[in-house]
Amino acid sequence: EHIKCREIINKTTHKNEIIAVQIETLLHKSIPIPIPIPIPNNTNTHQYQYPPIPIPTNTNTHQYQYLPIPIPPIPNGIGIDSIATTVQTCGATCLNQTWIQSTNLLAKWHFDGDFVDQTNAYNLTATNSPSFTSTSYRNQALSLNSASSQYLTAPYIPLYMSSFTIETWLYPTGYSTALDHSIIGLCPVAAAQNCLFFTIRTNGSRHYFYFGFYSSNDILGTVNVKANGWVHVAFVFDQNTLVQSIYVNGYLDTSGTALTPLLSSSGNVEIGCVQNIVSAYGSNYFEGYMDELSISNRVKSSCEILEDFSFGAQFKFDSGSPLADSGPNSLVGTGSSTSFNSGHSGESISFNGSAYFQISSVPCVAMISQAFSLALWIQPNSRVGTLAHVSTDPLGRGSCASFLGFYTDGRLAAQILNGGPPKFVLAPSLIDLSPNWTHVVQTWSGANGLRLYVNNVLVASNNSLSSYRTPFASPVYVTLANSLTGSGYCYNAAIDMADAFNGDIDDFRVYCRELSVSDICTIYNS
Repeated sequence: EHIKCREIINKTTHKNEIIAVQIETLLHKSIPIPIPIPIPNNTNTHQYQYPPIPIPTNTNTHQYQYLPIPIPPIPNGIGIDSIATTVQTCGATCLNQTWIQSTNLLAKWHFDGDFVDQTNAYNLTATNSPSFTSTSYRNQALSLNSASSQYLTAPYIPLYMSSFTIETWLYPTGYSTALDHSIIGLCPVAAAQNCLFFTIRTNGSRHYFYFGFYSSNDILGTVNVKANGWVHVAFVFDQNTLVQSIYVNGYLDTSGTALTPLLSSSGNVEIGCVQNIVSAYGSNYFEGYMDELSISNRVKSSCEILEDFSFGAQFKFDSGSPLADSGPNSLVGTGSSTSFNSGHSGESISFNGSAYFQISSVPCVAMISQAFSLALWIQPNSRVGTLAHVSTDPLGRGSCASFLGFYTDGRLAAQILNGGPPKFVLAPSLIDLSPNWTHVVQTWSGANGLRLYVNNVLVASNNSLSSYRTPFASPVYVTLANSLTGSGYCYNAAIDMADAFNGDIDDFRVYCRELSVSDICTIYNS
């Protein structure tokens, strides 16, 4: 019989270490075994003697036994890696960090139909009736009309002599002839180091983010901020090093060094226009949409900013809060006829062929030409049905398509909308059924097109699918294991939407970027 060893621990610090070894035979029986015995001196150190292993009778084929086994002293000349199986080493990645997203949060405005601050300390006052739009990063977004001189104000937020990070999602709908298009500012007086303002500054036919203390050391970005598309921006100031930084879509755009920290100790925070820079730079009203604006009085790391930009959602399905989103957006998930089992890690959500799990207001997948990734572990009982269905209607209709699922011959399929029926790629072979787990990742980006990874291996791709045209509008629903009433109604190409998925799903993730090979490797080995 073929024997597969699944390593549980691959880090040893002493010659005698407690480890767990699971042996899984073709018949899926698991038994504890002694550790391999090194062959005596003058023998190839990569060969081992294994005692005969009797397989007990009446062993439940779906139960595994874990037994602590003391490792015998390792003879001289034999390294640790000659006993332990080596797990693949992944490259650098920002995934699975331990940062706490809400640490030192001063204010956050979701703009979901109101101007309320999440901390309830800095609720906004509107001028000239700004409104809200469903064209949003998630839920709703603030809509500002520059011709109507719309903007908002909040009471003074203490940034005096302080480090800070300010982040938001923006969708400029156009640029007037003005030099600046203001995002947010704290400028009680137009004086050096006393006037904080963040704008989009026009330079010819191009537009760049601008980070100012109203001094000669203000910084101008290098990324052209185009109209009619969502962009994430973070402005970071470190009071210890005096470094000012601008991050665009999760990555550092530019940085510089200020003369001093911000010296403003009074004044209102203004959003959409900074009144006291008008005399120097002219009218500066913002035209477009703004969503998820936050201020923290600390320096966020580059990894945390990348995660704030790209980490759409993560559902681990673990006990305690099995339907809770572990990502920074705290999305809402609901299940119907689902149950929970032992998962690939912790617990998993189980589907019986008619059950489903649905997430509302999912970002990224509805944004035109926005790169995205879907990742999940699956343990299928059969190779049919939808794995991930996207729709603007909670019943699976509206603008809709299944993005991940099984082709009619049982192979995995990934597809996107590219104008007309979805375009797809297919895995070259069938995946294992339960009790084995399979990791599946779908990515799309303008640079690399559509890609499908299975168990950390790129198995299918189409680089020619460099555009992603979606009719979706917010809110967007992602439904796992079921296309609901979308079968026969939604766009379809490769995925069999008539059947629902039967099996388990674990660690479902959404990212607003194409995951790198190192990212996928990290998730797979975590």
